[in-house]
Amino acid sequence: LNAAEGAIVVAENDQASTSGAAQGLSWGLHDFMIVTEDFDGNRTTVEGQLLAGSSFEIAVATMETQTNRTRLELRLPLAHEAKAIAAHMMLERWRGTNKPTWRAARTERASQEELLLAALPTDSTALPQPVPPQRVEPLWVYGEGAKLLRVQAQDQHGVFSLPAFAQASTAIEASQPFYLEVKKDFFTRHLRLEVVGNLPFQNRPHAMFSAGEHALAVELIPQEPNRYIATVPLAQIAADSVLLTVTATSMNGAQSTWEEKFGNVALTPERGGTLAAADGRLRARFESGALYETLYGRVVIAAERAAHPLVLGPIYRIAPHDVPLRTQAVVAIAYPDSVSNPAKLGIAARNDSRANWNFIASKRNAFARTLSAEISSLGEFAVMRDEEPPLLLVQSPLPGARTKTRRPQISCRVADQISGFNSERDIQLRLDGKLLIAEYDPEREVVQWRPKVDLAPGTHVLAARAEDQCGNVTEREVQFVVP
Repeated sequence: LNAAEGAIVVAENDQASTSGAAQGLSWGLHDFMIVTEDFDGNRTTVEGQLLAGSSFEIAVATMETQTNRTRLELRLPLAHEAKAIAAHMMLERWRGTNKPTWRAARTERASQEELLLAALPTDSTALPQPVPPQRVEPLWVYGEGAKLLRVQAQDQHGVFSLPAFAQASTAIEASQPFYLEVKKDFFTRHLRLEVVGNLPFQNRPHAMFSAGEHALAVELIPQEPNRYIATVPLAQIAADSVLLTVTATSMNGAQSTWEEKFGNVALTPERGGTLAAADGRLRARFESGALYETLYGRVVIAAERAAHPLVLGPIYRIAPHDVPLRTQAVVAIAYPDSVSNPAKLGIAARNDSRANWNFIASKRNAFARTLSAEISSLGEFAVMRDEEPPLLLVQSPLPGARTKTRRPQISCRVADQISGFNSERDIQLRLDGKLLIAEYDPEREVVQWRPKVDLAPGTHVLAARAEDQCGNVTEREVQFVVP
């Protein structure tokens, strides 16, 4: 039982092990049962089947095209026998989709005469270069009008190969431009990479991660003729700046390259660390002990200019946003040089692009022209301006009113929709110059007070004041008469 990973290790898949507890599962289909029992004898049983064996690679090349069938040369590792072969065909001309419509096609092993014919010397440049030794099997795939073919083999253990693709006829225009799109999805411990081309690939694209003198080539797994994926451990590409380079060749021989840089900084609970934006205007500092576990973080400029009229400059996304913090981190953002009154600025945060902005209590450094704030979670951050004074209305007693009691209820509506209030001390009520200990209800947006003793008969003056986090102030004053 591996409690850290939340998994039960049944056996290691190692065919080289031959004796004792170290012996792994043999390739093929297995039945399994897992039974758990607590101290009171309550049992839970899970039963199922698992297929032991990793997918293997095959290669196919078009050798001959006839009206209603295509002869392929199938190559697979010697350790695997092709007990079953499934083929699918695409009839439509390629239109750049990453999800082609596949239709099942009938396959047939080539005859002995065709095997002899296939054994004659051929132009080796027409074939994917195999890693010897390999099995070679000529194969007919039936389907009139096929443009692309998708082939998958199942070996003697029931294990399926990765799909392989071949061009049956002119599926793409030679003049069509070829380009790549690369998508990255970050998870807690790994990166999922997806490489998509607008044209089918001639062979496996090449992906390389570089950081300084360190380089890591990853093996992409085919999904479609123009779509490959890979999973990369973040620990193997941890650096302040990582360069990803992807190169690919289309089936018509065109080449394309994709390059981009991103951050993948390893922050540990013992040492903490700092994340910085590429433009140098945001830094997030994590002290020692701020994290529960190692975090692979980065700062992305989500937008150079926000649609919100009060947000100044870029929107920064500190990721991953779903990581809990043991103690608060500190984020600092440089505000634009054009700002003449930084007192009206603060740091605003939100969980994602669909949420509302929330002001955070910020400190200003006029010399460095930065704003800083403590944060308890990661997400999107930006500089926001607030020059709007709070809303403040005296609801009771009304100006000039004559109260019905000597202990009148004093109530004001108070709200600020942008920066908000730091604390209740930013909202003050004074009666005849004396500060009242009033009760503030932020949900109802009401501050109120009632005297515990009778007020003196005559005219009284109520003064109300509200100040938001950016120093915007609203004041109200009313007079009323106590009988």
